[in-house]
Amino acid sequence: MGARSEPCTGPCKVCYRGVSLRLVLDTNVYAYGSLTELARLAEGGLRLSVSEIAFTETLAKSVREFRSGMRRAQARGKFFGRSKSLAPYLDSACPVALGAGGISHRVAAETAGKPPSRAAEARSAMLNRMWHVAVGPEFSDKDWLDAGRIAEEWLA
Repeated sequence: MGARSEPCTGPCKVCYRGVSLRLVLDTNVYAYGSLTELARLAEGGLRLSVSEIAFTETLAKSVREFRSGMRRAQARGKFFGRSKSLAPYLDSACPVALGAGGISHRVAAETAGKPPSRAAEARSAMLNRMWHVAVGPEFSDKDWLDAGRIAEEWLA
């Protein structure tokens, strides 16, 4: 997990000089972290998000394990079930945080007084839309398998 700071958007319990802290969950915490501990962190005022790598790796792994013979329900549960169990503790406006490359470009643009990269902003929006589908009605099997293939290619 890594902490990122962002402008404080309201009253929060964890605030330093007007900046609230965002905690970004890595793949291990996404897959195995204690929900009780994550709830405690969220209730303490931290804004929690899943890293784009964790989200993408977990999606790709669920499809890879299904294709290797894992039962459909079990494989889907590793992605959809876990995502749904984490959802109440994540920042609903930004449940998936861009990785270091996307954040670096965003900071560089802001420092230079330029708008953020359209590609990075589009990726961020797409990941967050995917999250809301994953924790809502879920993807169809075809869309899940296609998304897993695309995630695997992106990770390669």
